Amino acid sequence: MKTVEVFIGADMRCSHRGLVKLAKDNGVHVDDLQPGDAIVYVNMRKNRVKTLSYNGVLSYLNLEGTRRTVDLDALSMIPQALDPRGAMNYKRALFFTLQKKLGLKRFKELEML
Repeated sequence: MKTVEVFIGADMRCSHRGLVKLAKDNGVHVDDLQPGDAIVYVNMRKNRVKTLSYNGVLSYLNLEGTRRTVDLDALSMIPQALDPRGAMNYKRALFFTLQKKLGLKRFKELEML
């Protein structure tokens, strides 16, 4: 599982086709994505994230209006937080990030924090 590419400053008005075109125009072989692979798009204000996974599923996280921004460290954990259908679980990605930073061995320990 891996993040294939991250685009910061992406135009979130783009449709599925527009995001695929952006990736292809930047040399990403979208058709070669494997299970667990994801292309991540983040807007300039870092309060919206879209992920395109191997099976064409587009997930969307919108933090606009919450005064929160996306933890860029958590973006690297998004492929591990994708469910089998390719949908993104950003909260789980944050947990994995904390787990990694704190050196916790089990995800369950992290849920108790």
